[in-house]
Amino acid sequence: MSNSEPKSLRPPQPVHFPLSKDLAWQTAGSPSWEHLDLSPEVVERLALVLSGINPIVLTDLPNKRGGSPRNIHQLRCDGSLGRVSPSRELANDHRCVLWPFFRTNEKSFAELWQNSRSVAGGQDSTLLIKQVHWLKKINMAAPDAALAKAIDTIDVNELVKMSPKILFFLFRTAIRHIDRDCNQKPPQAAVPSLQTRLLQKISGKKAADTPAIYFPSSILRETESYLETSLTVARILVFARSQVKQQRA
Repeated sequence: MSNSEPKSLRPPQPVHFPLSKDLAWQTAGSPSWEHLDLSPEVVERLALVLSGINPIVLTDLPNKRGGSPRNIHQLRCDGSLGRVSPSRELANDHRCVLWPFFRTNEKSFAELWQNSRSVAGGQDSTLLIKQVHWLKKINMAAPDAALAKAIDTIDVNELVKMSPKILFFLFRTAIRHIDRDCNQKPPQAAVPSLQTRLLQKISGKKAADTPAIYFPSSILRETESYLETSLTVARILVFARSQVKQQRA
């Protein structure tokens, strides 16, 4: 596994992934892995980026009083809203994930990402799926000892080698799931009872505003899975990098 780094190359800064800006210098057991922000706000922004929608709509698209929330398909069809390329928008975050072993500049990463789109098939495809399933079972905040024990069950050198393809597979899978479910309609809102309306009027409290955007639970789950598994790839690469350094010492 190569871990060479040009001296002039600076680490990329994450944009949408809640990775620490000093990922390049983290150790596997760094406590920052336990405190990554995986809040609904982070996941919703990421779901919009994967949908090709500029996440600024979360703040610039307040719902009209009494209006129904719009789903992602409707947002895509709205020509007045800003669009983004998911691959370009997330390029820095993907570079961050792979940085411990693939220290690329923007141009080199673009070539690496393009080459990661294809898997030879057969044995390679089976191996990739096996590695993805293994990663989904790993707790990225696990202590070093637990992580080292888990790594004994897989060829970590092969996983490092395949990590760009794994990351692209996670990215492509998330987009496909969003495309499949983007036109789901929000559930019909229940009409408040007379008693509820009277109590709100007496107390002076307003009913909670309806969100402007409807995110189906399936899209949020898939986006969260993509994010968590991608972050696990980063954690494993940081751990593997530290192991290589120990072996060379």
